Parts: sequence; structure tokens; C-alpha cells
Amino acid sequence: MLSVEKRINKNLEPHGVRVEIVEWEFLDSELSLTCKQDDYNKKLKTCDICCVICWQKFGKYTAEEFQIAHEVKASGGPLHKIYIFFKKPGEYTDELKAFKKDIEEDYGHFPNRFEPMDTFRFA
Repeated sequence: MLSVEKRINKNLEPHGVRVEIVEWEFLDSELSLTCKQDDYNKKLKTCDICCVICWQKFGKYTAEEFQIAHEVKASGGPLHKIYIFFKKPGEYTDELKAFKKDIEEDYGHFPNRFEPMDTFRFA
């Protein structure tokens, strides 16, 4: 079975587009001189697309990453698209409910929803 990245590239490479999926879980786990989140944020600032996938909870680091992604996009940086996905049906924490409400009210955006992870697709 092909990885998600390989399946995406199989469809996009004939059009001259190649995707590299960057997941923080697979970045270098070396001790940072400041804090590890700074390393993740630095990498995020080089991405073309940011995908925020909300399952059940929403923590301060995810909030920070979303804010940085939004600032990079707003400043005309390399980030061209931000996608936000919520798992449905959702038993969301209060923090995740608040994020969803903020996205809808402050940004006028209604996040995409997905059911089981194996049906997840970019909308």
C-alpha cells in the first residue's frame, strides 16, 4: 500500500507538483537551544500548505502553530493555503470548541469535516 505522500505525488507529479509532508513527529528530536516548539515553528514558516487536523483536543502548541501559519500567509510569505479539518462526530474539549467558534466567527471560515481517518481527503 502506498503512503499518503506517494499517493498524492502519483497524482500531482504529472502536473509538475511534488508534495513533501512534514509531520512534527518525524522531525529531528535533538535538544533545542531554545525550545523544541521553536524548531517546529521555524519549519512551518517554510511550508506552502498548513493542514490543521483536529481530532478531540486542541492545545497551546496547535494554537501557536495555527497563529504562525496565519501570520505567514497574511504577510505574503511562502504559506499559500491553510486547511482546517475537524473529525466528526466530535466529542470536543472546551479548547477545541473555542477554536472552532473562533475560526467561524473571527475568520469567517467553516472547517472541513471528516469521519474515519481512512476517508480523510483534502477538500
